[in-house]
Amino acid sequence: MSFILNRTRKNSSAKREFSNILVWSSMGIGNMVNFLPMLRALRDRYPLAKITLLSWSDASVFELVEKDIYNEIKFINKKSKISLILNFIYLIFSTYDLLIIKWHRNIWVARFISACRKAYVVGHVSSSGHKCDYDDLIDNKVKLIHGKSDKYQYLNLIDDLLINKSDYEEYLKIPPNAISNITKLFKENDLKEEDFLIGFHLDVGAAQPYKQIGFEKWLNIITRIKKEVPDAKLIFLGLNEDRVANKIINELSNDSNIYSFLGKLNILETTACISKLRLLVGVDSSLKTIASALKVKSVVPYGCTDPSRSAPLESEIVVVRPEPEQNPCEVFGPIDPNKCSHQSCINRISADAIVNATMNVINNC
Repeated sequence: MSFILNRTRKNSSAKREFSNILVWSSMGIGNMVNFLPMLRALRDRYPLAKITLLSWSDASVFELVEKDIYNEIKFINKKSKISLILNFIYLIFSTYDLLIIKWHRNIWVARFISACRKAYVVGHVSSSGHKCDYDDLIDNKVKLIHGKSDKYQYLNLIDDLLINKSDYEEYLKIPPNAISNITKLFKENDLKEEDFLIGFHLDVGAAQPYKQIGFEKWLNIITRIKKEVPDAKLIFLGLNEDRVANKIINELSNDSNIYSFLGKLNILETTACISKLRLLVGVDSSLKTIASALKVKSVVPYGCTDPSRSAPLESEIVVVRPEPEQNPCEVFGPIDPNKCSHQSCINRISADAIVNATMNVINNC
């Protein structure tokens, strides 16, 4: 089924007071952490407005979002054509007067924008630096700023709504039950908060192979860190399917300072656990973004992806990159195979560089 992508553009004199706001919030957990300052600012600016989040993300993404900064979440099953069409029809008859959209390269997202005919639409005019074919649907076009983090890219969406962006920093509120669950888990494993706790997250998923480091290198790194800091307790975080971490845990099974929490924690409990760490070491994933929001240092190897978007200088993230003479591809998002043979950039980062960065953080704790 095809829909015409057009709508009557609204000029820059659109009203500044909005009562029914729709926010396109489809993203992963890390991006949601970056997105939270914008949502909090939006709620502060329009305390009486109804704010609806629209998403086809997994529901777990929103567990870190405070319930008082939105009124409801509408989930779309993007794999179902019926769900997509029904949501399009719903938006046609909606009364949203403001739509904030962070990404609109997808044809269905563009259709949702065209369906919101009554809304003043604020949105990025490109996604990850790529040209967008649907920019004409946007009333207030917000350009991505080169070298700025995602938090600022999202806050810039509301620049025209008379909001002081400098008042909003990243932070996370951890529910008491998540903290109590981690306290109980620590007690069961004879872990204490005063222990020198180092977290490891070694798998970002099969969809992003250009961020992955293999078993041999991670084993080398972890063995050397253990030798340098023999009293440290090493906690492995992530999914139960993390093959690299499971293989390392098996390899070091005789070490009493190794703790596997793989597959044991939900995202809120993972956040509570990270808050107890001295340091997180691992791949470029949502966990390093969570750690940064909690003011916990993380050491993260970056291959071909540009860290300026997800690891700005003011963050708690220590970036490890390939040697200067081996310039990485500097791309953000899906890899162009003509630019990077997937893992070639990440594999240029030596174990020495990661160990040295980790020890530098540890020595300054």
